[in-house]
Amino acid sequence: MMVLKLVWIFLILFFSFREAQAQGYRGIVPIEADCNKVEKQLEIRACQNPKVEFSDEKVKVEIYVLQERCQELFQTRWNVAKGTVIGVIVYYKKPELLENFPLSVEKFDKSFSDIGVFYMNTDKTIEVATEAGLVVSVSYMPSRKKDKLSCDSGYIFRD
Repeated sequence: MMVLKLVWIFLILFFSFREAQAQGYRGIVPIEADCNKVEKQLEIRACQNPKVEFSDEKVKVEIYVLQERCQELFQTRWNVAKGTVIGVIVYYKKPELLENFPLSVEKFDKSFSDIGVFYMNTDKTIEVATEAGLVVSVSYMPSRKKDKLSCDSGYIFRD
């Protein structure tokens, strides 16, 4: 009985961690987060520039922040408030084997290029880039459901 409880606890923690990985970098989720959250989470200045960089011993992170309404970032003109996070790219300083990486790409679409293999989830919010079987970066982008927030959609954003 005790072993069964331990297995359940392990499974809950394992799947919770995997789900957390899918929710952006350190809780910074495109469209849902703004530069103030980035500043609080990472203790850096993030509201002054469209591209903010953060680095520690494991990763280099690029965070893309909207500087004005209808500014184009990642091929979309976003009709959201100034300071909204539009994209996050995490580069790993010590790439990890894809098979050991905590984010599963089993159900992701796979594409090939001259430099590596890319895995994209179905709603195009997460892209895992690999080279020689090693995860070199993970990109977090707005959900396709957020396309209605483009300046071209007719949606009117009010502060």
